Amino acid sequence: MSKEFKVGFKNAQETSEFCAKIKKYVSGDVDAKSGRYVVNAKSILGLLSISIDEMSISMDVYTTEEIDTLERICEEYKVEA
Repeated sequence: MSKEFKVGFKNAQETSEFCAKIKKYVSGDVDAKSGRYVVNAKSILGLLSISIDEMSISMDVYTTEEIDTLERICEEYKVEA
């Protein structure tokens, strides 16, 4: 199962907080996409290397619990489409 969320960050501090939460609460692989670039969402350097204004966060998971956790984290940084 794959799920995608649109998020954006105002500054590097928000990006760092998001990255820390993903690392702490989500055990699966999480990708961040901006344009044609895809980086590991658990990597602060990866996230800062792409546009932080708006990106897609996606995860291929095996449990709905992981999706729910990721959704709660992404909700704080949600970008309206």
